[in-house]
Amino acid sequence: MTDRSIHLDVAQTPGENATRLASQPAQSLAETMVNHVLNEFIAAHSTTSFAEGREDTPVPYQGWYWRRVDFFGRITIADGDGQVAICESNKWGYPERSLTDAEREHFLALVWEAYIASRQGGRLDLIRQATREALERAGQYIAQMSGPFEGAAGD
Repeated sequence: MTDRSIHLDVAQTPGENATRLASQPAQSLAETMVNHVLNEFIAAHSTTSFAEGREDTPVPYQGWYWRRVDFFGRITIADGDGQVAICESNKWGYPERSLTDAEREHFLALVWEAYIASRQGGRLDLIRQATREALERAGQYIAQMSGPFEGAAGD
């Protein structure tokens, strides 16, 4: 099941959508739900405004906006002009590689830490600060990755 599978199909009735989702293995549906929540969380905390010349992305990614990743499957990173970042749509031909299972699990744990920080009670400014710092730790983890990266622009 992909992250898109969780969306309702407008060509189907509500009952048909429910039946389609219920027919999926429970683990697959649960992973899809977690992927959806965490991808929306990261996207909500990433702002790119090229008109203003501003980019504010605690988790670096190659592209115009955060693209959904599969936290339980393959996550691609690329070295684009010296910046290692998540790269789920490599339109530039940057050298890339997939995270190992251990790297992916560690990245997921860091993102989960940020998600938990965003759900804590208390002062809003402190919650936002803790969330941002946790997301930046996840981003720093990705940014420090090394190769070998495969492929290159012009290959």
